[in-house]
Amino acid sequence: MTIVSRFLFTFGLLAALSGVSAADVTIDALVTPSTVALGQIPNTRNITVGKFDPALGPLKSVQISMTIQLAGAMGAENQSLQSGTTNVSLIYSAGVFLYPSSMAPPTPAAIPPAGTAPGVYRTDLPSGGLALGSTIAQVSVAPSLASFDGVLDYAGTSGATFSIGPAGTGLTGSYSSTLFAPVDLATFTGPAGAPGDLSYIFSSSGATNGTGTGGNMTFFYNGLVGSNIRVQYTFVPEPASWLLLALGLTAPLMIRGNHRRRLVSRATCRVSKEGP
Repeated sequence: MTIVSRFLFTFGLLAALSGVSAADVTIDALVTPSTVALGQIPNTRNITVGKFDPALGPLKSVQISMTIQLAGAMGAENQSLQSGTTNVSLIYSAGVFLYPSSMAPPTPAAIPPAGTAPGVYRTDLPSGGLALGSTIAQVSVAPSLASFDGVLDYAGTSGATFSIGPAGTGLTGSYSSTLFAPVDLATFTGPAGAPGDLSYIFSSSGATNGTGTGGNMTFFYNGLVGSNIRVQYTFVPEPASWLLLALGLTAPLMIRGNHRRRLVSRATCRVSKEGP
């Protein structure tokens, strides 16, 4: 390939790539910390999210994702020496949220009232906003507990213990919100070259309720919550990115061509020196 043809090839490749419609690219923002270890409720953390650098190209969407694990246990003990207890009900409710520090904390949903059937109840925030999360409540019942057996252990004939969610795993939930509105994209975009950070808050709070008919009841509640947080930016790369890619592809061709010319020149000099 001659010098002229190499330049024509490079020029044609640059021109072709500069007219290509770039595919969307998705990258992960730097989230610190991205994991909130399982800890007792209330479990609150300040979260830092790296903003998007507009030098990369126009931002099209932001996806915020959060997974949570709610675990722990709750129990009841009848400490009355004379009578048993019936219709024992324990309720543990946890509100778990991720929201910008500039926003007011979301309000947890109301705790289920006494008499609610056993089960797990979940009230999520509306999707599509800057904040996401849920209030998860578990209702557990013990039909009856005998008079106090002499040991305050939330077990035996006078006590009962319930795990929050399946034993060993707890309750899990996944939440995500994808933002497209220009005002929301602007919140996650910083100055080109030095985009900075956005402050978020991960928070959890708990509420409890225990009831029973007859007896002298003692209750305990121990809630644990943890989370994984992820923020992703989807954007269209700037045409300059394609031009740089083209230069990177053609540079080896130019280097190899120059190297080949130097070898030919050296061989010609040797022939000239060795000739008659």
